[in-house]
Amino acid sequence: MMSVPKNDAYVCDAVSIGKRLSELRKIHGYTITQMADGLNMPETTLKGYLYGQRNASLQVLWQAVRFFHLNSIEELLGKEPTKHE
Repeated sequence: MMSVPKNDAYVCDAVSIGKRLSELRKIHGYTITQMADGLNMPETTLKGYLYGQRNASLQVLWQAVRFFHLNSIEELLGKEPTKHE
């Protein structure tokens, strides 16, 4: 079985995803309310993702990709440069 080197592996735990979503929210200048509205979810649900207390499904990750006008989940997770870097 082939292993993936740590520096090439995606970090996909709830805390890392929450930090990345928070970073993108701030880069784009959205409030939590605006982001929750844009993702069509309650603020409490969004806060669960942002604070790493909730695991994001692939559906939620794709919603975030579209919301931030990114090209891929990899870009959302910080593996590719964003348009604002």
